[in-house]
Amino acid sequence: ARTFNTGRGFNPENEYRRDSLAARDFGKLIAWNPVEQKEVWSVWHKSSWNAGVLTTDDLVFQGNAEGDFSAYDAGTGDQLWTTNLQTGIIASPITYEVEGKQYVSILAGWGGFFGHFYKFTEQINPGTLYTFALDGKESLPDFPKMPKKEISTLDFDASDEEINQGGQLYGVYSRRCHGGGVIPDLTYSAPEIFYSFQQIVGDGILKELGMPRFGDRLSEEEIQNIKNYILSEAKLKKEQLVK
Repeated sequence: ARTFNTGRGFNPENEYRRDSLAARDFGKLIAWNPVEQKEVWSVWHKSSWNAGVLTTDDLVFQGNAEGDFSAYDAGTGDQLWTTNLQTGIIASPITYEVEGKQYVSILAGWGGFFGHFYKFTEQINPGTLYTFALDGKESLPDFPKMPKKEISTLDFDASDEEINQGGQLYGVYSRRCHGGGVIPDLTYSAPEIFYSFQQIVGDGILKELGMPRFGDRLSEEEIQNIKNYILSEAKLKKEQLVK
């Protein structure tokens, strides 16, 4: 038989050390010297969900969650060039040569597991392939600006018990998707979304847009409780913003 220690059930009264970075969500590009086993230079990012890297003899290219595509000096880490592609980047860049001319291409697009819950740009644009060269003259595409969303202020009438049940059901069926990244945070939904909530959740009228039908699993009362839970969360967020 084998036994495993998963680190659960520790005694909080025992002395322990907490890393100063433990509560911080961040990303870090690190240049590592494998011979000396130490960091040579590093670049900090606001998000832990960033792109892979491309290295050449003298340069390191990387994109990040804020949409910045940058080139760093491979020896020092100094940022030599950067441009913002207006949406998060998680793909690795590539480089190639055609008729003696070098190109660097990067696919900008936000998604993946982390992207379900967070975003670090004002809006999420369609996935776009960008190619750069030393004498490139093209401008970035001008994507339509999405209207700014506001936290819902709709009134609701529900007991604490109904809201709690709605929260439990939301956790089972919705929370993994509707975190505010690629898939919207529902507390920012327009009033018409809530007016059609039964049809959207129960009947699946937005199925073609990726919203499944839950009418075979949830009653109308349960769907109503989920809606009231979302509205109660919106109210809490609004109150916190006022504070």
